[in-house]
Amino acid sequence: MIKIDKILNILLRLVDASKVTISLTIVAALLASAIAFISGVLLLNRHKIIRFLVRTYVEIFRGTSLLVQLSNKGNKKQRGRFLPSENNQTKGTVPFV
Repeated sequence: MIKIDKILNILLRLVDASKVTISLTIVAALLASAIAFISGVLLLNRHKIIRFLVRTYVEIFRGTSLLVQLSNKGNKKQRGRFLPSENNQTKGTVPFV
């Protein structure tokens, strides 16, 4: 038989997790908006070097999908696991990056 206490406990934990998720989403959206605004203002700068750097930054994030960006951020610890070592590379193969 299902105990109501267990169900209530699970629901309370889900509500707490939802609060954390919503708060992280709001903080991330505010941070992304601030970075986007600053980047947009810097694109109007008259110095070519600053415009080049900001445009490069924007084009890197615009040109890659979010899934690729997230997988590259999360797998930094595992990145070396799939690359062959320098001593045992096979000719004609492309290492998995």
